[in-house]
Amino acid sequence: MPTTDDAPDRLHPNPSFTAARIGELLRLHLWLDQTDLDLAAVRAYVADRLERLYPLDYHVYRRRWHGRGPDGAPGPLLSFLEWWPLVQELTERATVAAMVGEVDGRVGS
Repeated sequence: MPTTDDAPDRLHPNPSFTAARIGELLRLHLWLDQTDLDLAAVRAYVADRLERLYPLDYHVYRRRWHGRGPDGAPGPLLSFLEWWPLVQELTERATVAAMVGEVDGRVGS
């Protein structure tokens, strides 16, 4: 376990983000020390915390995907870890295209 000043998590520049992560991990740590801990409760807690942390765009994506029905779904529902890099890449491409004045005809105005 790294305890030096160059530990990757210590390099994050946002103290509020770091404090929030520490607080969340401490709450979980205290909870794990309970003798009557139920694994289902831990799973529910983690799922709830994830739902609160996911960006709004991911919630919109999932709601739209579920709303299309089994015949209209374009493919499998992506997990957040599958979805996030794609969104980052698309955002970067759109930014570059806007900077050079390209227009994507597939996207309506």
